[in-house]
Amino acid sequence: MTRLFLTPIWAAVGRALGARDPDPRVRNPDSWAERLIGVEEYRSLGDHPLVRASYSTPDPADRVEVLTAVRQMIVRTRFIDERLEAAVQRGVTQVVILGAGYDSRAYRLDELLKPTHVFEVDHPDMQEVKRRRVAEVAPLAANVSYVACDLLKDDLQQCLNEAGYLSQATTMFIWEGGTMYFPEFVVLRILKWIATSNLTSCVVFDYTYAAIVEYFRRFRENPGQTASSNPLMAFIQLTKNEPWIFGLPDRQEDAFLERIGLRLVKSVRFDSPEVVRKYLTRADGSVFAADVRAGSVYLILEAAVAGR
Repeated sequence: MTRLFLTPIWAAVGRALGARDPDPRVRNPDSWAERLIGVEEYRSLGDHPLVRASYSTPDPADRVEVLTAVRQMIVRTRFIDERLEAAVQRGVTQVVILGAGYDSRAYRLDELLKPTHVFEVDHPDMQEVKRRRVAEVAPLAANVSYVACDLLKDDLQQCLNEAGYLSQATTMFIWEGGTMYFPEFVVLRILKWIATSNLTSCVVFDYTYAAIVEYFRRFRENPGQTASSNPLMAFIQLTKNEPWIFGLPDRQEDAFLERIGLRLVKSVRFDSPEVVRKYLTRADGSVFAADVRAGSVYLILEAAVAGR
């Protein structure tokens, strides 16, 4: 039986809800997200607030949890889209999307990515679901290779090579919503391999800090002894079988990347003034979900191969 992973579904529903916003200044650009989510996906989330919000006006009791997810996905999607556009303009000819889930960039950004070879890498079960969902709404794109690869145990380089990956080509790697869910040795193995790529290559990934991972672990073990908001409780409950287990050393991005052969280009918190101004401020000057405290422990960065 094909396994459904809950965290990619949670993210896809968050993107879909954000794509409904009437204001283009804060709207999530992933207009494909809703098209790729099927009945099975919604059913797998059960009575989650995101599901209720997808079918009706959000209940006030669900407001914070729904807006937290939507807000995070707005930032994540738009930051990566911007960095991807810049990379293609610099001459990237390959895009490798790790843990692709329901990522739709190869289709909604088809004109931008037309001159590139896009490799979507994910667990075999997820790839089976993804190919089926895409085929239901559009012809499979000729420049996309779906690479079935379990990042926990399979050889990523071998999987990509068998799909036509060229090690000397300029490549952008995207690892969205992934690093937190793997053991440290896996994260280091993948990032160290990326660091051996063509010197004009780059990687974008989101992450948290080790202290936050430890906080989540303590909360899972003693939920009644840890002060927390309902959205955090619900997220940890949702991801109990897919928990956050890795975080970067606290506020040591430069040193961490340097040790593995990468160089920090840009890092932002999801609630930083720059992020709020660029991605979350409406045309009338108001801020999307301004009263929702989310993002101070969630970050995203772009790094280049160190020799660049």
